[in-house]
Formats: sequence, structure tokens, C-alpha cells
Amino acid sequence: MSELSPSVRERFAASGLSHMLSVSGLHVGLIAAAVMLLAQVAGLRRAAANVVIVLVTAIYVLVIGAPLPAVRAAAMLGIVALSQATQRPTSPWAALAAGGGLALIEPRSVLDLGYQLSIVGMVALVAAGALNKRWEAVRGGGWRPVLARGLVVSTVATLLTTPLVAATFGQGSFVPPVTNL
Repeated sequence: MSELSPSVRERFAASGLSHMLSVSGLHVGLIAAAVMLLAQVAGLRRAAANVVIVLVTAIYVLVIGAPLPAVRAAAMLGIVALSQATQRPTSPWAALAAGGGLALIEPRSVLDLGYQLSIVGMVALVAAGALNKRWEAVRGGGWRPVLARGLVVSTVATLLTTPLVAATFGQGSFVPPVTNL
């Protein structure tokens, strides 16, 4: 981020895509997905693959300096992997609560904008997922329901995170529902 010019950072912010620049749950998820694909190609069973995914992700988070949003995402990944290993269903809200529990260990984390956006963004994603399950218009296959589900997720995330961004930077954008599709 520090190597980007202010004008490039402003353009990312104006388009609602600045989250692409910060190491957060998105990047942790991409690492986990890549490791999962490699584990599948290698023929690992699900339990072994989950162990590898969690270990590689934890190492990645440590190597990058353990930014709070990445730690939250890794904790959530670990909870989901553990629930799968023990064959127990896990509510996404419970996983989010576990990931958000970092504030109990490091209370100052609640003052970090990245951490705040990470938690609020995940609340939005989980809530939008629940909304999509209940809304008839976004059910089914084909491109229209898929597009509608994506628009619901992106809109809910924008509505919940824009006040934090606006309060911090003095500006908000309502373009993200479209740009994040």
C-alpha cells in the first residue's frame, strides 16, 4: 500500500475496492482456496487437507506480520476446519464470534479500522447469506439469481461498512455494490 501513489489509493477508495489492497480475509481466503486446490490435486483426504490448509494459512498470517483482519480470518478458518473434523455443524455467526474474539485478547484491536471493517464486513456477508436463503427472488440457478445474490451481498456489505469508511476518511461511496460484483 505504501508504494501506491495517493491518487491510485483514492481511486480504489472511490470505487469501493480499497479492501482489495489491504491484507484481510479476502487474501487469507485466497491462500486457503489455493492450498485446498493443491490438496485435492495431491489426493489428500478431507481431514488431512484441512490440517494442511490451516497450517499453511497460519504460517502465511505469521509471515505477513499477523494483521488483525488476517488473524480474524485465520481463526474463523480454523473453527470451520475443527467443526468439520469433529463432524459438528457450525453456525457462521459462531465462527464470526470466535474470529471477533481477538478483542478479548487484544482490547485495542477494536480501535483498528482494518479490524472494524473486517468484523463489520463479515457480519454483512453472513447476514446477506441468511437473507439470500430466505428471499425467493434470488433462488435457483442461471445467471440472474447468481447476479442477484451477488448484488444482495455487495449491497449489504456496502451499507454496513460505508459509515465506518465515511467517518474515518470523510467520504463514502455507494458504487461498491456494482464494482464488487
